[in-house]
Amino acid sequence: FVAAILFNIGIVYSELNDFDNAMTSLKHCLRIRGALHGDEHILYAQTIQKIGDVFVGMSDFREALESYNWALEIVLLEPDHHRVDIGNMYDSIGNIHYSKGEVTDALRCYEDALESKRLGLGNNDPELAVTYQHIGNCLSDQGRTEDAVDHFREAIRLRKLDQFDSDEREADILAIEGVLHNLSGRQEEGLQCYERSLELLVRKVPDRRKKIADLLHLIGCVYLMNGEHKKAMKLFEESLRTRRKMMGFIHLDVASTLFNMAFLHQTRNRPKKALKCLEEALKIRKLRLPDSEKVAQTNEKIGSLAKALGDRGRAEAAFEEALRIRKAIHGNQHETVAFVYHEMGDLMDDMGDYKEAMTRYVEALDIRRKCFGLDHEAVASTLYSMGFTLYNMDQSKRALNCFDEALIIRKNSLGEKSKQVGDILNMMGFLHATRGELDDALSLLLDALGIRRYQNDHVKASETLKNIGNVHREKKYHQKALACYEECLSIRRDELGFDHDKVAD
Repeated sequence: FVAAILFNIGIVYSELNDFDNAMTSLKHCLRIRGALHGDEHILYAQTIQKIGDVFVGMSDFREALESYNWALEIVLLEPDHHRVDIGNMYDSIGNIHYSKGEVTDALRCYEDALESKRLGLGNNDPELAVTYQHIGNCLSDQGRTEDAVDHFREAIRLRKLDQFDSDEREADILAIEGVLHNLSGRQEEGLQCYERSLELLVRKVPDRRKKIADLLHLIGCVYLMNGEHKKAMKLFEESLRTRRKMMGFIHLDVASTLFNMAFLHQTRNRPKKALKCLEEALKIRKLRLPDSEKVAQTNEKIGSLAKALGDRGRAEAAFEEALRIRKAIHGNQHETVAFVYHEMGDLMDDMGDYKEAMTRYVEALDIRRKCFGLDHEAVASTLYSMGFTLYNMDQSKRALNCFDEALIIRKNSLGEKSKQVGDILNMMGFLHATRGELDDALSLLLDALGIRRYQNDHVKASETLKNIGNVHREKKYHQKALACYEECLSIRRDELGFDHDKVAD
């Protein structure tokens, strides 16, 4: 009885985010249960699992994973008697993988959890709902939308079977319905569901502060995607305050909010504020998730922002660290490694180190061709960047070869009227003009102009008109050149105002 009371006290302290007292109670409970029942008893395993939950609350995933694996070893000694416990432990391990950005590993754990729970509970127990929801999240992240929708719908069906008709249950159902609306492209309806869920929790279940903070964060993300930046920032700031108050300043949920705030600052052209948020998020993630996907991802974002700010040293260091982690996780021939090589190539090109840029691009291109084949958009992206670097190196013929290969891929993969095809045609036309190949240049530029007009991209159309005007001028067709320049000027004044640099140009 003493052990049971200590166990319940530990759970309550954990729900109150008082993790020190929770750990003290649960460890005391574990000693008693070990003495009474031995270290292979189900009660002993359940206590270890709860200790793992406390470690998760503290963002100590290494200790949490050790606890869950320890508990799992015990219950797997008699699997037929502990199907639900086994499922719960796989769920917990899956949550750790998901928090670390390891979606494939998380999905595998959740599917094992579902299989075990269904053996113990059947197919209609509300306890299965959370696992279906976890699987839905993974499938959504992988772009498997139809499968994700099926799992979210099943999660709702199962939650509605719960005989305890509580306000929290209703709030959970509304949140899942919000996800379904978003996956179906109905963002407004999804937002309404999230906001109703939040209102219900705040009004009826205010002690569920973690769920409230999570919903604030989620609604902030929706506003961010909808371009409502002030609303998004207000919600992120409220979520950040709540999470810091509940879980301290070095919790992974805090890092997640800081990461999204950085994206918002970047969108609002505040790169220094964005970089500050990312640096703080990185410190937390390095502490809690060393050498993980999330740390690599944060370093990549820091590298991109530092590059935009002209801080080559900071950018290069961040990309090198991201590259080291990506290689450690995935090996040397993975797309994530190629992505970092490509970003490093862009950095070197921006800094005028064209030889090093080409080295990085070639490494990225080699991996992408091995991963995706010769006609993938990722291959075209690297070829396109290589073309610009070769142009900067005064190697226009090699640059045209890269652009031509990228053009063939993008016409096939994106369509002949895509913006990306128009961009390549415009650059190829410009290059032919610099080589004195004026007829080829004019043909390519007219094709680019047609695409840019088709796309209603007026600013880019003005750029192509200027290039066409230059070709006509070189060919001594002065009236045609003047007509192109005047149309270019008219567009730029309409789109950019009368005092813009491009108008003066």
